[in-house]
Amino acid sequence: MGESIYDFVKKAQEQKKLYHAKVLTDDAIYTNLLNAINIEPLFMEYSTLTLPQFNLSALSFTLLFDISPYELAPFSLEFKLELPSLEEFKQGILIKLTPIDITELFDWAKDLESLIKFNFEDIYAGDLLAYRVQKGVYGSTRYDFAYYDPPVVREFIRSTVTKVFQEKGTYQTVKQYIETVAKTQNINTYVAMTLFERLSMVSTAQTETFMLGYSVLGKSKLGKKVARSAEIAYIDYDLKETKMSLYNLANIQYGMILGKTPLGYGFLTPEEDMYKKERYTSETGFETRGSPEAIKAVGVKLGRLRGRFSATALAIANYSKAEERESYLYSERADQYMSLQLIRYSIENMVDSIIRKYEASPVKIRMYKSAVLQLISYPAKRHKWGYDAYKAMSDEEFKSWWIERWVQQGLNSSLLNELYEAVRKWMKEYRNLKLQQGLRLKQRRYQLALSGP
Repeated sequence: MGESIYDFVKKAQEQKKLYHAKVLTDDAIYTNLLNAINIEPLFMEYSTLTLPQFNLSALSFTLLFDISPYELAPFSLEFKLELPSLEEFKQGILIKLTPIDITELFDWAKDLESLIKFNFEDIYAGDLLAYRVQKGVYGSTRYDFAYYDPPVVREFIRSTVTKVFQEKGTYQTVKQYIETVAKTQNINTYVAMTLFERLSMVSTAQTETFMLGYSVLGKSKLGKKVARSAEIAYIDYDLKETKMSLYNLANIQYGMILGKTPLGYGFLTPEEDMYKKERYTSETGFETRGSPEAIKAVGVKLGRLRGRFSATALAIANYSKAEERESYLYSERADQYMSLQLIRYSIENMVDSIIRKYEASPVKIRMYKSAVLQLISYPAKRHKWGYDAYKAMSDEEFKSWWIERWVQQGLNSSLLNELYEAVRKWMKEYRNLKLQQGLRLKQRRYQLALSGP
């Protein structure tokens, strides 16, 4: 039986009070700051492993799918940390995290040509420029010398597939997710396979062998040597452990792996490293070589992330004035949170009233509620990267993906269709409301700060 309005309003009020106590009070800010300091070593250990994996995996899609570096997530995501002005601080703005253009940090990220010229030795750069696959331009590019992709496919390659690989936990789950998108959006099977295997190879190689600039001391091991290469085992698209020989990082990012890489989805790479490494003389007088620009960029991003981490406690409590931090009764942030919880509970209440006619299992009922919440929230994400493919889908494309996704989790397609029809008439309004709730307070506080006392 669904809850009464009184029940879920009461529950939302309780959640509002807890949220304020844990996030928005002065005590909460201090506690969260201490927690951030305590876990910083663990966070940086985790980031040192994952940030290079996903950034360098994403960069492999530049040459393979003609995507400029500045378009790629998470590589293109970067922020500037600033203290607020006095007027901004009075309006509860405790810290400012401003998105910046990644090309301000790395000029070569502006296009694919610059990436190739800055990162690859001249002897290889010419061929990479000449033979790279190019995105077609109608009325200008020869059809057989380019490829054409719809926005959903490009957004999936640009950001969403890397997010899926980061979050979903197991190779089987990741493959299932990629296959669902490929099936419902008519993505070429070879594209799906290439995305999965590049992510798998690049992430596995970080710890299964040792490559200077990419591997991590104390976490990576020396791979088995075979002639002039190292042998590693990675999980392929068939979810089988497959052994492969690699010579360097560029080999697994862009190279043609015989017997595995489909024709047209990789380059024949040499045993020598294609990446350009600056030569310089060390203090001891020996000539040595530095890291490629792409590796340096990941190191810079890691350092900037370390610098921002301690500001997390302030960032999550932003837009809370002094009097609002005293009591949840006066807090606009807490009111905003309660409004979002009311939306959530009303959606769950509606699902409950429909689904209990067909389903008695509490686990399945919870799954149907989660499915409908996903239907509302995925195209309306503001703070998280990796959701652009869902935003690019039409209503029918998203519905097709959504139903297929949850059918694979064991839910009934007819019930999912019934739930979709029940929310369809107000689905866009709920998404817009969710987005507006998040933006309204921020915009108002900055406007008030500009207007002065």
